[in-house]
Order: sequence, then C-alpha cells, then structure tokens
Amino acid sequence: DATIRIGSAHHAYNEGFNGQIRNVKITTDSGSGSSASLTLKIDTLAPAKPQIDSFSDNTGTQGANLTSDSTITLVGKAEANSTLAIIDGTKLLGNTVANANGAWSFTTVTLDDGKHDFSVIAIDAAGNSSPVSQTLSLTIDATPPVPVFSNINTPRTNSVDSISVNLGESVTGLALNDFSLTRNGQSV
Repeated sequence: DATIRIGSAHHAYNEGFNGQIRNVKITTDSGSGSSASLTLKIDTLAPAKPQIDSFSDNTGTQGANLTSDSTITLVGKAEANSTLAIIDGTKLLGNTVANANGAWSFTTVTLDDGKHDFSVIAIDAAGNSSPVSQTLSLTIDATPPVPVFSNINTPRTNSVDSISVNLGESVTGLALNDFSLTRNGQSV
C-alpha cells in the first residue's frame, strides 16, 4: 500500500508495483485529514506485438497476397480488450477493439488499386502502445484486364483464320467459353 502526501511533493514509485493492485490513501501534510482508500491497478507494460493473421477475398494464387476486392477485411490477434490502430503505409485507416480473447477484425473503406502495406499497433487501457506488428503487404487489382486482339485475318471471303487475345496480365479460371465472337453486333 502507498500513501501520497499533498503539499510535500513527495512521490515514490516502485517498478515492482507493475501489474499489482494497490490501495492508496491521500493525506495532508499535517496528517489531519485522509481520503478514503482508492484501489488502482498499476500498468506500465506495453502490450505484446499484435499480429495480422489473414485478409479476406484473397483471389490470387495462395500466398501471392493478391485480391480483386478493394474492400479488405483484416483479421488478427492482440492483447485482450486492447484498441488497435490500423495503418496502411503511413496512413491511419481507423481503429477496432480486440475481444476478451484477443481476436479482432477490421474492414477498410474502398481502397485504390495497387500495393498496400498494412500494420497494426495495440493500445491497452492504460494507454501503453505495443511495437508495430509485422507488415502484411498485398496488391489490390480490381480493374479487369482489357483484351487486345491481334492476328485477325480477313481475306476477301470474310472469314477469319485466327484471332489472338492478350489480356496483358495473368488471369486464372478463364476458359474458351468465356469468350464470344460477334460481327456487326451478331454472334458468329
């Protein structure tokens, strides 16, 4: 237990108190008055480094951290009941709170296409900040590829010998029946 004296400016702090629950009474210099006992928990330790475990809508190759969704949901773990600051590069996107088990999630606003570097910082109830989490880098590519047609041969018979389609980027799950050929607005 600790006694804090008003007027003498005598204050003592013991590092060994961290995490302990202490009873404190405040008295005057003359000792004529004393407050009721106040119970408080001393917390000077920063939370452990939080983590980002996954993100939603990973539409790319597993482990490639590529998505076509411009609204990302990040999921991770942190100190129970801590507030998490969600950061993209150097920009604060917002905050969320970890539940009693330390699980948290955060859904971004619509983000631009391109590379994004997400990290989080946990802040406990006492205001102590954790180290910055590992960075999760991912690329958003929500713009569909534009096909470029070439090798279209149109001899006098109005038939086509070959058509080549270049999408300009890697595309998965595309099949021949995903294409249709029209001439003058009519299917051929």
